[in-house]
Amino acid sequence: MVALLKFAISTYSRLLLSILFVFINGLIGGFIAAAVSLVGIALFLNLRNQLFYLLGIFLLIFIMGDNYKGAFFFFQNLRFLVLGLSLVLLFKYQLFQNNPGNVFIPFTIYAFVVSMALSPIGLGSVLRSLGFWLVAITLFKLIQLFSANARVYTVSFIISILFLFCIVQLSLYFFPVYQDSFLVGRFKGLMANPNGLGLLSLLCYSLIVFFRDYETSFFPRNFLYFLQLTFLFFIVVSGSRTALISVLSFEFLLRVRTSPLVLIISLVVFVGMNVFLSISTSLDFLSSFGLSNTLRTESIATGSGRLEVWQVAYNTFIKDPWIGKGMGYDDYFIDSYSNKFIGENKSRQWNGIWNSYLSMGLNVGLLGMGLYGYAWYRMYQLSSYTVFRFAFLGLCLASAVTESWMAASMNAFMPFVFLIWAFQIYPSNVISKA
Repeated sequence: MVALLKFAISTYSRLLLSILFVFINGLIGGFIAAAVSLVGIALFLNLRNQLFYLLGIFLLIFIMGDNYKGAFFFFQNLRFLVLGLSLVLLFKYQLFQNNPGNVFIPFTIYAFVVSMALSPIGLGSVLRSLGFWLVAITLFKLIQLFSANARVYTVSFIISILFLFCIVQLSLYFFPVYQDSFLVGRFKGLMANPNGLGLLSLLCYSLIVFFRDYETSFFPRNFLYFLQLTFLFFIVVSGSRTALISVLSFEFLLRVRTSPLVLIISLVVFVGMNVFLSISTSLDFLSSFGLSNTLRTESIATGSGRLEVWQVAYNTFIKDPWIGKGMGYDDYFIDSYSNKFIGENKSRQWNGIWNSYLSMGLNVGLLGMGLYGYAWYRMYQLSSYTVFRFAFLGLCLASAVTESWMAASMNAFMPFVFLIWAFQIYPSNVISKA
């Protein structure tokens, strides 16, 4: 482990130190200091390192971008700067030409028009409508450039970043010197909340599986298994039931496509459990493994209050299901509703819709959801990995049931989603399990 850490740092020392310098400046001087150092370093590096720097800083800033308060608040605004800088620096590489991220153009145009015409939020809603396309074309272009010239180096660079992220998170779990590492007994580390850590770990888990099965890197296969298990550990200690169910679905779908027998056996087991086991028996089974507190089994039946929120959102959606009222309207609506009918002492579940499908329905209606689904279908269609794309799509669709992450592009998760699709659309020379 120590040897691999030394290897990662020594191989990418200049890039990693550059990124660390931006972080430290941000902690000391806030957004202005971080912004000046971020842009200054980007202009100082040669073209090759500049692109790797953009990729590394892009991923890490977006990881931290969901921190809405505290010492890491400056990452909120830094996301927009790094996206703008990336667009400027990538423009000379024919950023818009033959870019798979352009599949989001129809949705972006629709969301932009609806947000301009109907959104009660104003400019913020309009800017949100552009995010999906801009984030997508940035990451697709970066992976396109790296695939042509430095595929192995790129994969190893990303693995190194995720490895260092794991080291920091593990250190905070066992030695919580950062006082906000836990929330009500659930681990969140440097993330804004435990569910955010769970969902990020889920996407990183699937990315590591992809690297393990389809890519070549400087790291041995056993090391990738270690990272895979580490992200699974983060999912468990975060207490994110959504992430845990989604990772199980992901592993199941990977095996179903390669062995139909798994599907038959699973269906028999699933039906048998529903016939012979009651909900209370199932919860007792989880309790016997000491998982009742971690998975909060007492609130499974109500979805931690989400069912109540979903009913309100659904009733509003079906009144005018076709067009929507602009990006970000879901948060605006539920905040207005809860303040009016519940009051200041509202429970935590009223802080969001907690369902990507309902959120998108409120934002862009069925017409916008159709265009959004088309973009996802095109990415799926362009993927060269028939087994992995099926499982990854299932993972995304499952995790969207109890989280609204699909309704925003500038969160910690969409860059990783686009990154994983980009690797599938620009395949390696040898596909071992297509």
